[in-house]
Amino acid sequence: MTAAVNVHKTGSVITMLFLIMFLIGTDTFIVSPLLPAIQSEFHMHADRSGWLVGAYALGYSVFALIAGPLSDRLDRRNVMLIGLTGFAAATFLCGFTWSFGSMVLFRLIAGMCAAMVTPQVWAAVPMLVPPAQLLRTMGFVTAGLAGSQALGVPLGAWLADIGSWQLPFWTLGIAGLVMAAGIAIQVPPLPSVRTSTTGSTPSRHSFLSGYRQLLSLPAARYSFTAYFLFQLGNFGAFSYIGTWLHDRYQASVGEAGTIIMALGVGNLMGSVFGSRWTQRIGIRTSLYSGILVIAFLYVVLSQSPGLITARVLGFLMFTAAGAVFPIMMTILQSYVPSARGLSAALSNSIMYLGTTAGSAMAGWLYVHSGGFLSVTTAAAGLFVLSVLFWMVGSRPMQRHSDTSPSQGLL
Repeated sequence: MTAAVNVHKTGSVITMLFLIMFLIGTDTFIVSPLLPAIQSEFHMHADRSGWLVGAYALGYSVFALIAGPLSDRLDRRNVMLIGLTGFAAATFLCGFTWSFGSMVLFRLIAGMCAAMVTPQVWAAVPMLVPPAQLLRTMGFVTAGLAGSQALGVPLGAWLADIGSWQLPFWTLGIAGLVMAAGIAIQVPPLPSVRTSTTGSTPSRHSFLSGYRQLLSLPAARYSFTAYFLFQLGNFGAFSYIGTWLHDRYQASVGEAGTIIMALGVGNLMGSVFGSRWTQRIGIRTSLYSGILVIAFLYVVLSQSPGLITARVLGFLMFTAAGAVFPIMMTILQSYVPSARGLSAALSNSIMYLGTTAGSAMAGWLYVHSGGFLSVTTAAAGLFVLSVLFWMVGSRPMQRHSDTSPSQGLL
C-alpha cells in the first residue's frame, strides 16, 4: 500500500529521505576517524574509547524498540521531525563535552533521537513506490548512508584536521536543524496504515502483539538473527579501522578520512548499481556471495602492506556491502506489511545492538588478542555464520510462500 502522496512530489520526498540518511550516517560513522583525537583529549585507553561508538548504538538499539511500534500509529513525518530536531541538538552539544562521561551521555541521546528518524525512512519507502521499484529505491536511499562515508565522514575528518575534533559535531548539529526545517516544508504527511484506517492509539497489547506477530514467523527469526550476526562483525571491525590505520601506518585523522572515503565510494556504487547485478544473478546468490566476499576482504585488509592497498581493498569490500544491504532491508521489511515501522525499528535496533557489542568485542580483541587481524578474523567468522542463518531462514520462506508477498525473494 502506498501513501497518499502526490506523484509529482514523490521524487523530491525520496531525495529528502536520501539526505536524511546521509546526515544520520555521517554522524554514525564520524567517531571512527576521530577516535585517536578524542582518546588524546580525554586520556582514554583504546579498549575504552570504543564505547563512544557503543553509547550511540546502545541508545539507538534500545529506544528503537519503543519508537518503532508507536510510529506505526502516528504520522511518520512528525516522528521524523521531532527525532531529527533532538538528534541535531544532542550532536551539537557533543562539541561542548567536558569529560568522557558527558561525551557518552550526548552520544547516547543522539542515538535515541536517531532511532525515531531512520525507521520512518525505511518504512516510508514502500509507501511511496510500487513493488517493482522497491529494491531500486531502497538502494537509492541506502546510498545516503554510503554517501555519508564517501563525503560526509571524510569531510568531518578534514574539518577536525584543520580545526578541532569538536568542529564536525557542531557542523552536523547545524545541518540537522536545517534538515528538520526541510522536512517541515518539503515532506507531506505520511500517515501509517493503522493510523489512516483506524485512527486508533497504541496500547500495551498492540505494542507487544506486533513483535509477537513478526517473530512468530520462522523465516523472520532466522533472518533477523542473520542480520544481527552480520552487523556484529561488520561494525565491530569498522569501529577500529581508524585506530588501526593510526597504529600501523601513523595515519593522521585526515588520512584515515581518505581511506574511509574510499570505503564510502564503494558503498555508494554498490547501493546504486547493486540492484542491476542482483537482477542478473538472483537475490539469493547476490546476498550469500556478497557477504562471503566481505568476510574474505576484511581479513585481507588487516594484512594490507600500505595505504594504497588498503584503499583498494576497502573500496571492493564496501562495494559488496552496498549491494547486499538493500537486499537485507527489503527482506526484513517484507514480513508484516502493516507494521513496517516496527520491522524497520527492529532491524535498526539489531544493527546498533550489533554495533554496541561489536565495538566492545573488537576493543578487547584489538588490545588483548592480536590487534586488527584478530578483529577481522572474528568478523569473518560471524559473516559465515550469518550466511548459514540466511540460508536456513530461506527454507520456511519457501514452504510458507503465502505469508508475505516478498517471500519469493529468496
